[in-house]
Amino acid sequence: MTSPVRTAFDVGRIPPEWRGLGYLDALHRATGFSVPALMRYIERHRGWRHIRQLRAIAPLVNGSAESPPESWVRLLMIRGDLPSPDVQIQVQDESGQIIARIDLGYRAVKIGIEYDGEEFHSGRMQRERDARRDERLESLGWKMIRIDAERMREEPWLILAEIETALRARGYY
Repeated sequence: MTSPVRTAFDVGRIPPEWRGLGYLDALHRATGFSVPALMRYIERHRGWRHIRQLRAIAPLVNGSAESPPESWVRLLMIRGDLPSPDVQIQVQDESGQIIARIDLGYRAVKIGIEYDGEEFHSGRMQRERDARRDERLESLGWKMIRIDAERMREEPWLILAEIETALRARGYY
């Protein structure tokens, strides 16, 4: 049996980097391994296969991501020179009750980014529920952006452009 840090060292070197980060985020969520300990481990193991990848993504580890695709979207945003997003944003209504938790976004300017996985967001009822939730969030001033696997695969540059446009419109830059 290996330690969580050694396991992180192994899974974080699995290419491509988006896959490695997805594994690292999931492992961090499950074990809470120490990122500084991982960084020290990396420095003691120079020259290992795919170590540059791990060195590049280890500082990006965030155990709050609830699915690998959320990690992939976050990495796309960071590699696309967008500001690092907040993860798992809790949104409250006027009375202070939590009404939603948004995958990613920018709390300060009320931009929310949701990854719609096939498993949980493909059915008609779930899509309708998502639409009602987005309407509620938009009534509270949030701009919602939805991303799915097809968009990630076919048009990642358009995702980045949409997020950047929203950030500019909200005065982030």
